[in-house]
Amino acid sequence: MGSGKQVSRSAHIGDAGIALIHQRVSAMDHVWHERTVDAGIDGTIELRDPATGEVSNCHLQVQSKASDNDFPGETADRFHYDCDERDLDYWMKSSMPVLLVCSHPKRGEAWWAHIQSYFADPARRASGRVDFNKITMSLEGDVSDRLFAVADPHGRAHTPVADLRDETLESNLLPVTMPDVFWAYDAAVTLPGRSTTYSARAASTSETTSPSSAAGC
Repeated sequence: MGSGKQVSRSAHIGDAGIALIHQRVSAMDHVWHERTVDAGIDGTIELRDPATGEVSNCHLQVQSKASDNDFPGETADRFHYDCDERDLDYWMKSSMPVLLVCSHPKRGEAWWAHIQSYFADPARRASGRVDFNKITMSLEGDVSDRLFAVADPHGRAHTPVADLRDETLESNLLPVTMPDVFWAYDAAVTLPGRSTTYSARAASTSETTSPSSAAGC
């Protein structure tokens, strides 16, 4: 008896890896666009402005590499991934940022690297290897600020917009009125160590003091 139609284990793991990315992107309130035809890019993340809900048309391309087994050199805090040279060349030619996301779908773990930035170092480019730090490169929680910094370093797509709302303002200013009478003092200039004599006089607010006089309430 022939066997029925099957889906390979690797295809199932790959699909689970993309589903995990979709889940993480949606949890950050961004939009995941999966590609139906894949030549080295599995989909794109369209960033959404959290202040307005407006989608930015600002995209990050994503290539998923999922495995149920440990990645090379994997420990509790790191591992590495060796990129295929054709993939790496394809990614580096992109006019959009490319993220490589490595994941263990069964464990719900994923990590990411910005390919163009990481391989800007000629030594890294020659090696074709990405060294992942599981803490600093984790695709866990809200990493929106870091994604915006990669996709839109000038901040155009995520500039917060002030809310339009009515507000009641309370003033702390006190009323000020001029008194009917104030005292003006003429101070005589004296040498240090000698007493100074002041003369005082009453004046109305309509009077003008001399330029040498100082007035106070």
